[in-house]
Amino acid sequence: PMLGATACCFSADVSFPTVWYDFDASDDEFGRLEAAAARVPWDARRDDAYFRGSIYWYERHGRTAAFARSLVHPRDVDVDWYESIDSTALEADHVSIFGNLSSHAHHKYLLSLEGHSYWSLRLRHLLHLGSAVMHQDLPCHEFWHVMLRPFEHYLPLRRDLSNLMPTLRYARKHEAE
Repeated sequence: PMLGATACCFSADVSFPTVWYDFDASDDEFGRLEAAAARVPWDARRDDAYFRGSIYWYERHGRTAAFARSLVHPRDVDVDWYESIDSTALEADHVSIFGNLSSHAHHKYLLSLEGHSYWSLRLRHLLHLGSAVMHQDLPCHEFWHVMLRPFEHYLPLRRDLSNLMPTLRYARKHEAE
């Protein structure tokens, strides 16, 4: 097996913390996200499923499917590109590679969708925002994902997002939980 950022169901890779982890800065970053979440009461948050990031135009990609649903259900699903892309995150330390995720705390339901290569680093950040996270079923996972339990830590979305709207209705109906 090979040590890598993720383990995938179609390989013998062993997921292991990699250079993508800046452990020295993680506590501060997660603290900033939690502080941003504390500033936005639940009742003041928008009642939609929200995602900002790069969108891929591959028919079977989760971000493409989510973007298409946002066109059909704009009041329920808000998926779009970043308004601006700052490439300094690729070159500088202590800078979020996702833009300002603190603004995501203004939404009750956050979408965790695949990025490059069947996974995304975003989930570990979204879980600190005090919102309900809807996580797409992916073939690749980071080493700590095995500790997460559906309906306790996140709401599961099928790989093709065919259950996005029913999951959003479920989340709204069980908002107190």
